[in-house]
Amino acid sequence: MEKIKNTRSFMRIVHRYLGYFMAGIMTVYAFSGIILIYRDTNFLKSEKEYHKVLDKNLNEKQLKTELKMKGLEVTSEKDNVLYFKVFRKKLYRLNTKLL
Repeated sequence: MEKIKNTRSFMRIVHRYLGYFMAGIMTVYAFSGIILIYRDTNFLKSEKEYHKVLDKNLNEKQLKTELKMKGLEVTSEKDNVLYFKVFRKKLYRLNTKLL
């Protein structure tokens, strides 16, 4: 820092650096606010697709061990398609038909 001659120049320097600091804080605050506004949309979400060949006619317990997913719970089964929930109660679909 340059030489501080009197109280006035000292206050100007402190005010300048506090202004830089607060501008940075406000920028981060504004950016996080924008991200929070769009959190319920697919703005920053990416879809992941996993392919795994499973044996046919697996029950719920065997399916848990084969997929290695904690908290897996089969909710329903329609036309050889198992519907199950995992972790955050998202609904997943597993087709058990052979291709």
